[in-house]
Amino acid sequence: MKAIDYVVRGEGELALADLLERGAKRAPAADRIITGGRINKLDALPAPSRFGGVMRGIDPNEQFKYLITSRGCPHRCVFCCSPKLWGRETAFHSAGHIADEIEYCVKTYGIIYFSIRDDNFTLRRKRVLEFCRLLRERKLYIMWNCQSRVDTLDEEMLVEMKRAGLEHIQLGVESGSKRVLSMYDKRTTVADIERASAAVRRAGVYLAFYLMAGMRGERASDIGKTVELIRRTLPGDGMVSPVALYPGTALYDEARERGDIDDDIWFRSKENGIYLRGEAEVGRWIQRLANELGAIRERSWYRERDFRAHRRVVGDGCWVTDILEGDYYLDGELYDRALERYRAAADRHPGNPWPFLRMGKARFMSESYAEAERDFASVTNIVPPYYGGWLKRAESLLALGRREEARECAERAGRLNPYDFRIRNIRKILR
Repeated sequence: MKAIDYVVRGEGELALADLLERGAKRAPAADRIITGGRINKLDALPAPSRFGGVMRGIDPNEQFKYLITSRGCPHRCVFCCSPKLWGRETAFHSAGHIADEIEYCVKTYGIIYFSIRDDNFTLRRKRVLEFCRLLRERKLYIMWNCQSRVDTLDEEMLVEMKRAGLEHIQLGVESGSKRVLSMYDKRTTVADIERASAAVRRAGVYLAFYLMAGMRGERASDIGKTVELIRRTLPGDGMVSPVALYPGTALYDEARERGDIDDDIWFRSKENGIYLRGEAEVGRWIQRLANELGAIRERSWYRERDFRAHRRVVGDGCWVTDILEGDYYLDGELYDRALERYRAAADRHPGNPWPFLRMGKARFMSESYAEAERDFASVTNIVPPYYGGWLKRAESLLALGRREEARECAERAGRLNPYDFRIRNIRKILR
């Protein structure tokens, strides 16, 4: 195709370097498909957040909070292209590299929440524990979430992760049916799912499930078993997806061999995905699972008695427990009780912006604007490049009628993050 100069297979960094060395000259067709070399030591790669050139259309506050700290997976789930892409080998960033990257993002961009998007962050237990130790040792008070398989988690790891800021974990569950799990070649059991879910809930980390429906041969009775699993394990959140066909997956190759699809389907189809099954019944199964996740929320979200149990597991000094319990009270507009939990975290960890951010929110909601402004000022003192602290100060000062000071804070927020619509709005109000 004239519109395509080159195709790179696999990892792109070394292939891109090769293309740059070739220069702008267009290669013969036979030389225009390049296989990128495997990078086994990811620490050798430059960190995206340290890019020194001009960034156009990129919001660093959003882009750099997403971290991928490994490549590959040793498993062979039939719906995933990872085995074909990585050859079932996994390469890792070191724990020190991850901590360095987070510390740089906190100090440079003021990012205080991170989402680790590895296929399975908990695959190498020793690395996870070392990472958590470094976060605590360096007093990097971030909150974060990650993804995990159910068979690589244990309670000790979850406790250390929560003490280092973990507040939410997403588990690759897929189904509550032993038969369907076998068809997915997950190499996990329903008992594994129940054990991991119970460990997450004991540690007081918010639990989410990734679920799928519409596997070849899946029946309504299998969906019923997934519903029963949801009711037993009580995830607080979840995502339900139809089984999709992606190039490089075993499911895709099997469908192509059966003659159900061919590679031209990507040019013919106008749909937003190519799914294994298109029956209306699959759509009803997805809706049933989504409805069940919503229906159990009254029981799945943590309450006062749960937070007491969490402290027995992770200890009284875990600031994440204080924040989550305070949030529970704040949702119920129990401002004094929320402030009590936030203040406990602030007293134990005065260099942590999260308790002050939450205290400011509670006080703003209860119309104590002067106290809210002082709390948000503490946030800006602790993490000066965090735009959210300056935005919240501006909103508090505006509520107090101190427009000039509010304008200064809003301008500071805008310089730190020109993409946030809330900042643009308050700057318009203050003109």
